[in-house]
Amino acid sequence: ELIFGPNDGRNVTFVSPSAWLDRPIAFAARPDAGEPIDAFARMIARFLVTFPASSRDMIGRWWGAARAGLVNDAVKRLPVDVVEVEVDGLRTWVRETDVPALDAVEPFRGVRLLPGFDPFTNELPRRVESILPVAHHDDVYRTAGWVTPLVLVDGRMGGTWEIAGSATGVGGVSGTLTADSVTLGVDPAGGIEVAWSHATSASNVDIYLRRFNGATWDELGGSWSGLGVSNNSGASISPSLATRRH
Repeated sequence: ELIFGPNDGRNVTFVSPSAWLDRPIAFAARPDAGEPIDAFARMIARFLVTFPASSRDMIGRWWGAARAGLVNDAVKRLPVDVVEVEVDGLRTWVRETDVPALDAVEPFRGVRLLPGFDPFTNELPRRVESILPVAHHDDVYRTAGWVTPLVLVDGRMGGTWEIAGSATGVGGVSGTLTADSVTLGVDPAGGIEVAWSHATSASNVDIYLRRFNGATWDELGGSWSGLGVSNNSGASISPSLATRRH
């Protein structure tokens, strides 16, 4: 068996896991090895730390378990206590010690952009109407394993996104490497505006804005130059956008 090794320049390398770890890992080469199902159970326990409320199918897809019953067998031998939790009709598992912290979590409200192949997107159940309408499944999980960048609205899939215009340049839309408190808005005509705060000195933070015209990102009345929209001294932070119909 081989796994990916360290890159050799632009070349991909492979290495035996035993050589990488400098010890045998094959079951037959380790007389003191435990049962494989117990090793799988320990892996699931670690997985649930990062992805609580995972279903059998989510765990099976992550591990590549061809037999769904294998996950059930491993869960029965977990080294930690778990409880069953129903999420939108799905039977999922959560470590018992994590329940109080999860109960205290406030739902996220707002918009977030996720990159392609984000772990959040990769591990979501597939073809579940309450998570992603089945009609749009192939817009996210595309041919040849491509996973599209997502727009999350209040923690749920709201759409997809792609880099537009001059946003592909160094520094992106802001033209800086230190934009903070970025917020996105769409006006009634479908125009996209982005606002952010940027420290122009040790004691001064200003707010800037640019609008996408379909090809490039424009400033509006000096909103991307000088002291930007805020145009004052001191700290102007946490911009928000509001639009209205005329």
